[in-house]
Amino acid sequence: MNILSGLLLFFLGGFIGVATMCIVQVGNKKDYMVPDQEEQINEKKVNHF
Repeated sequence: MNILSGLLLFFLGGFIGVATMCIVQVGNKKDYMVPDQEEQINEKKVNHF
């Protein structure tokens, strides 16, 4: 049971960390709105083709 509880805490901690990173990145994009980001998205679309 100790191993299972440890794994659960590990996965929950990792999930929370990833979620907070995503929220911070989205917040930064809204704050700065750099036009370069649009160019990067267009480059990704071109690379797929």
